[in-house]
Amino acid sequence: MSVNREELKRLVDIIHEDDAAEVYDFIGYLNMENDNHICPL
Repeated sequence: MSVNREELKRLVDIIHEDDAAEVYDFIGYLNMENDNHICPL
């Protein structure tokens, strides 16, 4: 899966403050899954 990091940064910057923690947790989860090579995406 390819990710445009600049676009991702821009999207994170506009996320409402209350949702930012959940988004960062989800990104961390995706990174962990990718590191384990079991990401279904």
